[in-house]
Amino acid sequence: MGKVFKWIGLSIGSFIVMVVIVFFALVFLKPMDEATRTKVLANNDRIVSQLLKQKEEELSFLNTRVTEMNEQILSVGHVRDSLREQLEFKDKLLLEFQKTVDNLNGELVAMKKQTGSILELAKTYETMKIEEIRPILTSVDDNTVIELYKNINARMRKNILVALPNNRAARITQKLAQLKG
Repeated sequence: MGKVFKWIGLSIGSFIVMVVIVFFALVFLKPMDEATRTKVLANNDRIVSQLLKQKEEELSFLNTRVTEMNEQILSVGHVRDSLREQLEFKDKLLLEFQKTVDNLNGELVAMKKQTGSILELAKTYETMKIEEIRPILTSVDDNTVIELYKNINARMRKNILVALPNNRAARITQKLAQLKG
């Protein structure tokens, strides 16, 4: 048993001596500077070829990524341009619709004014006699006569037709029938 302890002690001692030697070697040895390291690597063809191969692979990978990113940028640019065109088209369409709405509103206001004036005229014609209406109706167009007819009291409508010459009363009657049909 004493021999075993002797060998264990000798082994531990040897290990400690080796650790101390490595420690002092690492502490007191200076690291190689860049120029020395470059000279050492330049003389070793195997290491140089491995480094070159590694750098070429990195460069190839980076070139592939740059190409992919350029394609993505181009694709995003096309989408952006397409969206911009669609937005411009929609803006123009919206502007046209707004103009149409404005025009229709203007026409509506004009029609309301016209309807109001026709209603006032219809009330006036309701109070007039056939002899008074006849000379006036000979000077207005068929559409005006039709509007007056539509807006006059139902009992007084006959006065409009009686005040007209027979052929014109017949033509207006046909137009009125077509409007209701």
